[in-house]
Amino acid sequence: MSIPRACAAAALALVVGGCALLIDRPTPARYYLLTPVAERPPGMRTRPDLIVGLGPIRIPAYLDRPSLMTRVDQNRVQPSNVDLWAAPLSQSVPAVLVENLTTLLAPRQVVTYPWYRTAKVSCHVRVDVRRLERRAGGGASFAARWSVEEVGKDGTLRRGSTEVDDVTPDDADAVVAALSVGLAQLSEDVARAVDEVTSP
Repeated sequence: MSIPRACAAAALALVVGGCALLIDRPTPARYYLLTPVAERPPGMRTRPDLIVGLGPIRIPAYLDRPSLMTRVDQNRVQPSNVDLWAAPLSQSVPAVLVENLTTLLAPRQVVTYPWYRTAKVSCHVRVDVRRLERRAGGGASFAARWSVEEVGKDGTLRRGSTEVDDVTPDDADAVVAALSVGLAQLSEDVARAVDEVTSP
């Protein structure tokens, strides 16, 4: 190869390499998990003879997807391309609630729906998650409705709702931590209702 051609080839390589450095590279995905953070409050009764049945737990279809959702306005949500759930919410939410309730209601046993008839469930908990999302500009929003019913007696029933709107930095780590706190608050509300429903 002649010297002029070699110089031209080298110049072209430098230009192509420089352009490659200017190309936006995709941000690598980040994967998040909800975590159990509930702590047993004082005064909770000890009822080792009771088994608590948890479920069904309903999660809106728009939330049960890999992306962390951001509420843009009342009628619009935006999925993230980089902030993703490491496990489906339909699996992780029940798992976290079981761990939270096991901590709060110990030594009661907590079983998940559907359970065997031989489980002899004494108290039935149903949960309907309404919101579990990021807010545009920063913050997390969690809301759920729940019911607790004693099984096999007079059917004593408690209904309630739990809402947690947390002001956090516009950061997925802080948002997921706040959503875990929302699940912990739901667990505490449910645990108190279970304690009331099953009190002697």
